[in-house]
Amino acid sequence: MSFFSRLSNLVSGFSNGILDRFEENNPQIKDAQRKQEIAKQNKDLKEAAAGLLVLEKELQAELEQASPERKEQILQKIQEYQDQRKEMLDIIGQNQKRKHTAGLQDVADLINQESAAEESLGLLRARTEVLESMVSSSTSSNKPVQKKSPSDDSTDPKDEDPAPSQKRTL
Repeated sequence: MSFFSRLSNLVSGFSNGILDRFEENNPQIKDAQRKQEIAKQNKDLKEAAAGLLVLEKELQAELEQASPERKEQILQKIQEYQDQRKEMLDIIGQNQKRKHTAGLQDVADLINQESAAEESLGLLRARTEVLESMVSSSTSSNKPVQKKSPSDDSTDPKDEDPAPSQKRTL
């Protein structure tokens, strides 16, 4: 393998990786691309079905002047063309349905990811509240009780901080 073909493969792989990540992060681009592919396939199928219809009409015109053996072959060909056209039209109908539902799976995946993230956020909030309550209860047990202001009428003497000389020493 030559140097330039290997370099070309490296650049191609790198750029495809970047584009793949870009498409994964932007599902609307993937959705638009799917719709374009479906529209192109439908156009090709419609052209092929129209070609089959033309061939069928030509065979029907030939049928009137054909010999009995040839008439049987022509009728079989006409039936094959009609069956193929019917299959193509069915595929076009399925593609139309796919075109309208393209991206719904991506939307469903995003919704599932969002709900999982919300559940994780709820668990995180609950854990944070537990930790905050543990921290506040441990700090409140280590803190002396604060004195209430003298303007407060409902001052309870047992809630007041004892004077430094009245504190017990161990």
